Amino acid sequence: MTTTYELKLKALNIPLSVDDVVNLERKELDKIMSKLQLTTSQVEMILTIRRRDKNK
Repeated sequence: MTTTYELKLKALNIPLSVDDVVNLERKELDKIMSKLQLTTSQVEMILTIRRRDKNK
């Protein structure tokens, strides 16, 4: 079953899983995001997913 977050990541062509976004340490996630050269909207989506999942 595909979650809404997975669909959003796929729609924005973000090559990370929801598990990666939520469970990686912030420093590690930042390193990966900088290597991927993501757009502002992609970074915002990743951080939104991370924040919302952590606040559950």
